[in-house]
Amino acid sequence: LQPEIRGQIFYAGMLHDVGAMGLPDHVVHYPTKDEQKGIPQIVAHCYLGGRIAGQLPGLQEAKLYIEDHHEWWDGSGYPKGKKQQEICLGGQILRLADSFDLWLRGNKNLNRAEIIERAATNVDSEYSMEIFLAFKKVVNSGAFYHRITRENSLSFYMTQLERRFAGELNNIDFSLEEVLTVFAQVIDAKHQYTKGHSERVAEYSRLLAKAIGFSEEEQQQVKWAGLVHDVGKLAVPRKVLDKAGKLEGEEIKLIRLHPILTLEILQLITGLEELAAGAGYHHERFDGRGYPDGLQEEEIPLIARVVCVADAFDAMTSGRPYQKTKTVAEAIDIIKANSGSQFDPMVIEVIDVLHNTTLP
Repeated sequence: LQPEIRGQIFYAGMLHDVGAMGLPDHVVHYPTKDEQKGIPQIVAHCYLGGRIAGQLPGLQEAKLYIEDHHEWWDGSGYPKGKKQQEICLGGQILRLADSFDLWLRGNKNLNRAEIIERAATNVDSEYSMEIFLAFKKVVNSGAFYHRITRENSLSFYMTQLERRFAGELNNIDFSLEEVLTVFAQVIDAKHQYTKGHSERVAEYSRLLAKAIGFSEEEQQQVKWAGLVHDVGKLAVPRKVLDKAGKLEGEEIKLIRLHPILTLEILQLITGLEELAAGAGYHHERFDGRGYPDGLQEEEIPLIARVVCVADAFDAMTSGRPYQKTKTVAEAIDIIKANSGSQFDPMVIEVIDVLHNTTLP
């Protein structure tokens, strides 16, 4: 249809549901349009996903596609109820691609003819005849249907596509901090009460590092570690993260898994390996009673000791379902009282720098 936008559609497809991270279950567990339209958070995920993707350099077109990917050709979709040509082409393509995957989830044994027959029933309601005919051509072409419907071949296929379309972004000027800030927003979208948490922890960590005497480059490293310190929480069920009462048994195991996952995830991403320990060990305690590895004192990376204090400060001064919000003074007093046990005394010596610095 428009070959020049394939890269943007590819990345939009990868990110199209990122705005729904905070739902108890993935959007695919709310299969009908009417059910989705009755849940404000699902309706809003188009906007939120578009906003997150749009902050990634080079993906401004993908932002528009994500915003429109639940609009229907007949105007019965959401979030704006656009119809026909009001819906951007990328959004129209994502709409059918999204439905295609849901059909396959419902019945892995569908063959090409059955898929095409199923798609034909929604022409002029969910999507246009033009989009349907393009879909039919793709499904009938070469080995595509085999690759897309078999997980053992899909992984290799995706790797090929990622290499192909990554080249379109090679000449885009962007900073690592821009990308990590988007990472942070995705992480914090997992549950509603942590909105802005990672960005606040990053800034508090930077302020503490500056007061300790870190160089500007070291301050930057601490800030980046703060941005991604909770990336492992993406794999923790929301019902555990949002629980208002005390965690028990298996719940404790799950929540204590997130720093290990943070370590593993960051070690796999080229350029972020050095942040892994600083971010992943932020729940270790100075007295050795923390997790995941029970490290103590100098065994804990200094960056992690800084992030640990910043994380605790933000947890106490922002709203959480399991505790009453503390004032800045109260939080600082509690942190000081735990100097040498939970927190590094050297970091606590500069804790007063956080007075009057709470962020929105």
